[in-house]
Amino acid sequence: MLSARKKTGIQAIATTVLFTGLYFALTIALAPISYLPFQVRVSDVLIVMSAVVGLPAVYGVFFGCILANLFPVGYPANPVDVVAGSLANLIASYSAYKIAYQRSEKL
Repeated sequence: MLSARKKTGIQAIATTVLFTGLYFALTIALAPISYLPFQVRVSDVLIVMSAVVGLPAVYGVFFGCILANLFPVGYPANPVDVVAGSLANLIASYSAYKIAYQRSEKL
């Protein structure tokens, strides 16, 4: 039987994979507006979930953004977007996570 620590690790990995898939699927499903010079990424709404779910959501949004930028539908991959866009999502997600969890520790 798995220990509680192992279950937590497995749950964290599963949550990360879930958020990665959600981000990628939403971006690909809305490709006509997701890959324009002025991108409208509805999937960036998942960044806010980092404040609720925690670090697995932060990592999931980051990896999902990398995948979505590496495999754009109908557009060539832009290396600047892969790096800068993914890092921007990582910073935004982590900031939301830190703000939420610092606030909850003070309460």
